[in-house]
Amino acid sequence: MKYFISVISVLFCCSCLFGLELGNIRDTENFSGVDNPADRAAIIRFVSTFEKERPISTTPEDAYPKASGIQDFKPNPASKEIMETLGRHGHVVLKPGVYDFYLQAFCLNAGKYAPKSSGSSYLVAPLKGSQADAVKHLLQNYPKHPEIKQSEAQYLIWAIEVGCKFSDLPDQEQAAAQKILSKEDLQGFNSSLWDILPKPLRVRLFGELANQLPDDVRGVLEVYNEIQNKIAISKYSYEQLEKMAVISGEPPAMEKQTEAGTWFNTGKGYYTRVFEDGSKRARVQVYIPNKSGISDFNPASDIGMPANTSYQRIAVSCAGK
Repeated sequence: MKYFISVISVLFCCSCLFGLELGNIRDTENFSGVDNPADRAAIIRFVSTFEKERPISTTPEDAYPKASGIQDFKPNPASKEIMETLGRHGHVVLKPGVYDFYLQAFCLNAGKYAPKSSGSSYLVAPLKGSQADAVKHLLQNYPKHPEIKQSEAQYLIWAIEVGCKFSDLPDQEQAAAQKILSKEDLQGFNSSLWDILPKPLRVRLFGELANQLPDDVRGVLEVYNEIQNKIAISKYSYEQLEKMAVISGEPPAMEKQTEAGTWFNTGKGYYTRVFEDGSKRARVQVYIPNKSGISDFNPASDIGMPANTSYQRIAVSCAGK
């Protein structure tokens, strides 16, 4: 009898949860015209998953606190020894002082405007998102392989960001990925957010239903959908991909959120600031106060977040080539 009551209780609870889920699906005003409950559920799950687990999710709100009272130091260029250590290990232990790094830069916001070589102000923020570790590993390991071009590494970053599968990539990028990504990262390439949507439903979502997508994700998802499709179907070259991923010209004006050259307190024993030096390079300065002692610096763990969010976020490799 107790067993029977327990089973009934479990079934009742499950039916309540299932009913609530279906109720939410039925009651939502989004995606009208999708009569099949399974299709409707798939779309809502897809959008909800993307909103909660964006591949790269860093926003200006994630920026480190601004530092005040720091004088305008004249940094010392990072020594050859420091750069070599950084390239070999992906991080380096630094003594108190002010360091000047010129590093390779990568765009990390497909569908945004190209970085400006001067006049842009950047916040510094942690690299966050469901694919943050994969991008971080790529940035750390890329300098160890001089045979891999910067364009190949950039291609992989965009592919990770938009949810491509390993089999979608051209042969050259597959070979590069196998060298600079971990086994866990490569396994992540085998599953994708796009798996939630059957192909016919995906076509409908970005066709007749696109105007029903939430405003804050529609533009991003449309760009990701186009890039992922193009790579999978056509094995796009880097030059073709760049034309879709990076918008040329001037973005809409936006009130500046911070002054160029502002220092940020990372909370890791050092302060840092980022200057864009063209779309392929960035200048990263690090200040370690005497009271902090030695600090472990890993440039791949943070990114430059533009004050004007119409521009690309900037990630940097662990060493310049």
